[in-house]
Amino acid sequence: VNLSLLVDIVPRFLSAGTGVAGVAVVAFPSILTLLQARTELTQAGKEGFEKLLNRLRIPKPYHEEAKFASTLLLFGVLVLLFSNKPAFSDWYNRQGVKKYNQGHLAGAEADYLQALALDPDNANAHYNLGSLYEDLQKFDKAKSQYQFAVKENLIRAQNNLARLWILENKPELATPLLWKSLQQAGNEPLRVRYNLMKNFGWALLQQQQLEQAETILTGAIDLASTPEGLEQITTRASAHCLLAQVYEQQTRNSQALEEWQTCSQLGSIVNPDQPKWLILAHKALKKAGKP
Repeated sequence: VNLSLLVDIVPRFLSAGTGVAGVAVVAFPSILTLLQARTELTQAGKEGFEKLLNRLRIPKPYHEEAKFASTLLLFGVLVLLFSNKPAFSDWYNRQGVKKYNQGHLAGAEADYLQALALDPDNANAHYNLGSLYEDLQKFDKAKSQYQFAVKENLIRAQNNLARLWILENKPELATPLLWKSLQQAGNEPLRVRYNLMKNFGWALLQQQQLEQAETILTGAIDLASTPEGLEQITTRASAHCLLAQVYEQQTRNSQALEEWQTCSQLGSIVNPDQPKWLILAHKALKKAGKP
């Protein structure tokens, strides 16, 4: 039993490569299990264990009890490790976040993979790994990780996956995901709710559902204009840029220009979505003779 538990645990710790912590976790029970197996299966092992018990001054009549106690102790250690795989997974995920924030992407990827080896259902690790792959422009891998996290109803993953569908001009895949997320997002941070609304409006724009897009994007702008929104949301330009496109398609040119001006004022080329909209804003404002 101990050996079978060890066979299950060790590959999970070592599958993605591991650091000192992972080695320490598996080394001690691994050595004990192998020593116990040798003790039980070979004459030399039995004699060696008897000598160890004699050195510990355990009376010979209690040697069998000592062997049973050692087996029970080892079993307890292995069960403890086995039952705490989700906790170890969360720890590796947190280490990955630290490395990601420090710019160590390769180390972060290794930690996220280690977290998922220990707990394949760790939605946060799937989401974080998806975000990392998105940063590296490995979009297929990012979508795959987000889809795992979506199965656990992680709203941030639903939003990011929907955005990737929009970028691929597949709004029909994005809209149901975003609609579902908005129904469940009441307790989410304001920034998350804003991004859901902005992306939902974007998807509706792609589908030429202009009135609905206007309603959603106006709501996103109102949300971002609150004191809390002004403090938390750094992508306020996006909703204005999208609303300008809605107004253009509705031939509401004066309103479109107002939104293009705000888009231009708040936009940033650092945001991956906004450069193309800033170009459109510049063209529209130049055509209208606006500075």
